[in-house]
Amino acid sequence: MVSLELDAKFDSFIKLRESIFYYLQKFNFSNNSVSEVLLVAEEIFTNIIRHSYKGECNEPIYVTFYVSNSTLYMTFKDKGEKVDELKIPNSLIELKGKVGGLGLYLISKLSDSYGYKHSENWNINFIEKNLT
Repeated sequence: MVSLELDAKFDSFIKLRESIFYYLQKFNFSNNSVSEVLLVAEEIFTNIIRHSYKGECNEPIYVTFYVSNSTLYMTFKDKGEKVDELKIPNSLIELKGKVGGLGLYLISKLSDSYGYKHSENWNINFIEKNLT
């Protein structure tokens, strides 16, 4: 399992991206699968900065990930503002004329399972993605 503590700054995603990329290289997954994981991680990470912390700050974002039986399990934790309601669009048509929501749509379509919960002052985003 890989565990990272990153500042809630957009530049911190570079370290996260490199860590995920090099970790997944051990498993010889397709470039397409790895690219999808990196896109999902970027969307979750930037959503935390924009919506939970309301902008870049020195607060931490904790990320853990590991692979088991060709499935990636990834969790993001932060102590920013609680998300009251997570509305994941079912289609791109639902997004027409609206601001926001594309990131959640991409996360849901590129992951096999995506969830969010708020527990003991923590926002927790978690994904599962089969990489075979």
